[in-house]
Amino acid sequence: FLWLVAEGDEDPGDAENLPAGNNGEFIELPPEQDDMTDIEEPEYERDPSYEGLTEEEAIAQAEEDDITYRVIARDGEQFPATMDYNPERINFTVEDGIVTRAEFY
Repeated sequence: FLWLVAEGDEDPGDAENLPAGNNGEFIELPPEQDDMTDIEEPEYERDPSYEGLTEEEAIAQAEEDDITYRVIARDGEQFPATMDYNPERINFTVEDGIVTRAEFY
């Protein structure tokens, strides 16, 4: 067991009062990142055959192709979605009723 101490945190106590096995070791954590500018979005397989269709057409096509689908964003509003990776599920982004992005993940 090691104590994790974030930058600027107070020392949790002297080594005599730490749990057995810690040996008084501390690991300093980096300061929290305030923004996500350094985080790159992963690249997913896109399917342009759905892009440009209306939302209704894209859903009908996915059902005809027997592909699981979901709309993850519509007109700038992001919807809750699980983060599990499923390469057989297509995710639609819709703007003004038109699919602008279709990705498998």
